[in-house]
Amino acid sequence: MLSATIRATAPASEPESLKHLAVVMDAASDAVRTLAQQLAGGLGAQVTALCVVPPAPVGSLAQAEVRYDLVEAEARDQRSRAQAAAEAFDRALTEAGVVIDPRIVCREDAECDAPLLDVARLSDLILIQQPEPGNARPSDAHLEEVLLQSGRPCLIVPYTGTAQVPFRNVTVAWDGSRSAARALGDALPFLRTAARVEVVEVATGFVPDGAARGARLIAHLEAHGVAACHRTLVSPLPFAQAILSHMADEGSDLLVMGAYGHSRLREALLGGASRDMLGCMTVPVLMAH
Repeated sequence: MLSATIRATAPASEPESLKHLAVVMDAASDAVRTLAQQLAGGLGAQVTALCVVPPAPVGSLAQAEVRYDLVEAEARDQRSRAQAAAEAFDRALTEAGVVIDPRIVCREDAECDAPLLDVARLSDLILIQQPEPGNARPSDAHLEEVLLQSGRPCLIVPYTGTAQVPFRNVTVAWDGSRSAARALGDALPFLRTAARVEVVEVATGFVPDGAARGARLIAHLEAHGVAACHRTLVSPLPFAQAILSHMADEGSDLLVMGAYGHSRLREALLGGASRDMLGCMTVPVLMAH
């Protein structure tokens, strides 16, 4: 069932209100480096590149003397790799005319991302690469914490393919939740520059008030200068599969959705739908919690 209200408006050339980007990266983050360069170059935004050095592994006291040299060698290697990644990122963006502040963030505690979050919370958008199955990278360990604890929107870049900005065909996954509302608001700079915006509600059956709810949402976006359409997508598939299949059919190049999660003691844990999306996403995903 499709309920749509579309009014032609001339899209702006670049997103507004994005002046400071934070990039969580490592030596293998080629995709996120490329997109950060494109995005910051078009916006004239400042970039803070965060290369995180993981904490040294902790063993038993009995192993301390035996392990000390190995731990120190691993720590030096981690710092060296982070420094090399930061310098390479600095050179690439500086040559493109982007103002960049490369930083090496050393974690003192395996369970604490405080140094990273302190910087991430003072950005307008955080860029981080999608974890690659079977090829773990240092930046992977921080994705959930940044998504759920930074309070800032995250643009997650697929490890495969080449993303291009500006995004022209944007899909917004909507379920009326707090996280979805936050993501919608955070995505407005990208929605205003898109040629096409579709808001999609995924359901397993008929939604009685879907058309009315969609009309209200379209009116809200229209007030912000965004011409959009609304669709209720009825599918028996899990959310991630249903929305990504639909996006492939429509040629969408960005997904906007809420990041759902909960806390367990000191851990921030992503919910099933968000975790599934991170595992199978094929286009950049803007998530907010």
